[in-house]
Amino acid sequence: MAMNGANVMAIDISGGMCDLTRRAAEINGVTIDVRNISAVNTGLPDNEFDLVVGQVSLHHLPLKSAGLELKRVLKPNGEAIFLEPIHSYKWFYKLRGILPLACLESPGGGALRRDEIESLGQLFGKLEVTYFGFFERLRRLPFFRWASGALYAMDSIVLRLPLMKKFASHALITLTKTID
Repeated sequence: MAMNGANVMAIDISGGMCDLTRRAAEINGVTIDVRNISAVNTGLPDNEFDLVVGQVSLHHLPLKSAGLELKRVLKPNGEAIFLEPIHSYKWFYKLRGILPLACLESPGGGALRRDEIESLGQLFGKLEVTYFGFFERLRRLPFFRWASGALYAMDSIVLRLPLMKKFASHALITLTKTID
């Protein structure tokens, strides 16, 4: 986003991740305001941001307090977009444990439940969820790596079916702060 001219602030509770972000900005020749702060108590002004973006971060946070802080710092009609792992059925995780697939999740797993996503949507006023990660999981196997594009395309078709969404591994979550 900074490479496309946006004013960017990055936050993380991990000093190490902040250092990596600063280094990435330096390598890419952009300026980013990087702050080592908590997402649940940022100390940032109300209605400060048009857009907040996060990747595999929400499921590490206490959702209610993080959601309230996120809503507070967003401008009216501002959006928060997150890419998050989501819970599938327990039997599906057991099956995955049998198959020789690399676990690309945080230690101990961790994912959002659909009811948690819905609660965030109620807090913000508007929620859009795009599910993915059904066939694309096969790209972890050497034989299927060449077919990533096709696997994602198959996901986009199959995961439009309401019954199949429950088998998705990830969701793109868009929260919009509606005007109260």
